[in-house]
Amino acid sequence: MMGKLGRNKLSSGGVDPYIAAVNCWPLLDHAERTSVPFVTFNRIDASDRDFGSGIVGTLLVVRFIGRNMASDVRISAVEKTVDVVRTLDALDGATATQVAEELDVPISTAHDYLQSLETVGMVTRINQMYQPSLRFLKYGEAQKRRIDEFVKGEEVMQDLAAKTDEHISLIVEERGRCVLVHVEEGENSVSFRSYPGIEMYMHATAPGKAMLAAMRDEEVAAVLDRYGLPQMTPNTITDRETLLTEIEEIRETGVATDTSELIEDLYCVGAPIHNRQSDRISALSICIPTARAKEESYRQEIQNAVMEFANIIQVNVNYS
Repeated sequence: MMGKLGRNKLSSGGVDPYIAAVNCWPLLDHAERTSVPFVTFNRIDASDRDFGSGIVGTLLVVRFIGRNMASDVRISAVEKTVDVVRTLDALDGATATQVAEELDVPISTAHDYLQSLETVGMVTRINQMYQPSLRFLKYGEAQKRRIDEFVKGEEVMQDLAAKTDEHISLIVEERGRCVLVHVEEGENSVSFRSYPGIEMYMHATAPGKAMLAAMRDEEVAAVLDRYGLPQMTPNTITDRETLLTEIEEIRETGVATDTSELIEDLYCVGAPIHNRQSDRISALSICIPTARAKEESYRQEIQNAVMEFANIIQVNVNYS
């Protein structure tokens, strides 16, 4: 189905681990798949991975066990539309010809999808180059402001940034992935590529491991079964038993750490936040250069700070 970029290439590690994390395309890799017949619809055949022109369709029902990973009904036309948008993002804009090459579809089909997306305002075109529109920003920002942990935690994060002068992040678990929701920068904050909406593997980050520790064992197993333990840096934990042992330790201490496990030369700590109303798990994180993490006293200081302020957000979310 995929062309030059392909699912495997998009999921491989590279110079920027965040790009690899965002573009992993993992949704069907570890799923149980079941095909069932459904009513026909015009032109698109959901059982034909290359678009096709048949009228008999098939739904792919994907079953996952665990938090935010309920059964999904998969429709080919929707998947192809998302594939087009993801391709535009991965290529930093593209022509219809480039999209067709990457997705292994006729140029006319790629053009139809791009024109449809342009018509509904989800894609913009400059000359012959298409790119995702800023309407995605509108929807993302609106959803961010529906997240209680952000609404009731933004000022807390600002206070933590002022206290530590470091990089502060709010991460939410969604479908077994870490999603960065908000960042506050302190005066000495390290500069690295991060922005709201970016996704990361849970096993490779301190906030991700903190959230795994807050989950039930069967939920942890479901996440690891679905995504595996891809290596992002030489320090990433790739052995399941080693990770599970660390998760047990995090449950005891209440704080997770990672040293260059997602991004080299970066030390991060994370503490979980449990929204009891929505049963959502999130985490507060502090990241510093490893050069500033050499002193045990400072590592302990920021670990204590992240636990204290995560607890404040949790109380605000659940009781205010």
